[in-house]
Amino acid sequence: MDDAPPHTVSVEGQVDEAELFFTQIRMTSLISTVPGSHKLTVRDTFSTSAIRPRRCRCSITGTSARPSWRPALGSWPVEVVCPKDAWAAEGIGHFDVYPSPPPAGRAGVSLSVAGEGTEGRTLALLRNRAGDKGVALRFSTRQLPYFTL
Repeated sequence: MDDAPPHTVSVEGQVDEAELFFTQIRMTSLISTVPGSHKLTVRDTFSTSAIRPRRCRCSITGTSARPSWRPALGSWPVEVVCPKDAWAAEGIGHFDVYPSPPPAGRAGVSLSVAGEGTEGRTLALLRNRAGDKGVALRFSTRQLPYFTL
């Protein structure tokens, strides 16, 4: 907890994934909030100690839409939408509306999201219909080029 106002409270943790002569990745997560606020910040940083860095896949999973938010609406600058299965293809015209959780075993869609500037900064937003509750994810499309719902 910060000694000076606004007394931000932070928790940091690390997860290592390593395989001899292959992947050596460390994810450091910093989660912080200011007491009394409605904002929670999660900052994930990835690093490698491998002699020869390689490309890898990263899956950041989050469940944020509470049942009281239904239907939830998504908003992001989409370049390409690819359904993951036949069920997702049936609803491709309204992939950004979440009336309820998908049936077990069903996949959503993968998106190529547009970014701005040399870092490809972008924003993905999930909000309730009234627009008074939401979750935002800011990221670099150079670091995370695809977004799966």
